[in-house]
Amino acid sequence: MINSFLRILVKSGLLLAVIGLTQDIPLKAPHLLPLPSVSFGISYLRLIPTNNMQINSAVSGWSKTDTLQGAIGTLDFELLRYRWWHHLFPESKYDASSSLRYAISNQLGSFDIPVSFPSSFLINNVTMSDYQMNILLHKFYLENRFILNFGQRSSVHGILGLGMSNLSLYNNPEGYRILDASGFDIDLGLGWKTTLLGRPGNRMRLGVDLGFSIRSF
Repeated sequence: MINSFLRILVKSGLLLAVIGLTQDIPLKAPHLLPLPSVSFGISYLRLIPTNNMQINSAVSGWSKTDTLQGAIGTLDFELLRYRWWHHLFPESKYDASSSLRYAISNQLGSFDIPVSFPSSFLINNVTMSDYQMNILLHKFYLENRFILNFGQRSSVHGILGLGMSNLSLYNNPEGYRILDASGFDIDLGLGWKTTLLGRPGNRMRLGVDLGFSIRSF
């Protein structure tokens, strides 16, 4: 059932796998903490046009057979974090937190125009042709992180995020916006962190997050 649900979501929008490096601020985090971390990474992007995103002309258009694939860079800001697990189980080796986050993603390179894509557009009385497309993504989301600590140096965490995304397609040379769409976002992931520098504990923490996002526009 879960596999069928994921297949339906993937067919309906955007599949984005995220790899990131994260550094926590060098403080032992209180329960409520503003701007605790920044993440960055490079992801694989697969964009399938939906009814909200398909572009049609008199002779041709952008269809599901013209799926776009490529790499995308992401910068993710954790705006506010609230640790709530220790309110329930203060002596537990587990931890959990909820974070309000903002992420911006930009394509690395450009998409070639699909074969059936219209060869020119008239936007703001300007004719565009012989161009390549570039993609820009914004999202606000609520991330829930569940953590298992191994002593004072390492931890493993699972991630569940829900939010809203906005996608824009641009004509690369001139920067004209060709298409704009908004939709929902689901993030699932698994990560690991360890203390590489400084004293043991929640000091300078470096790690890797592996996961994927499903977005439907």
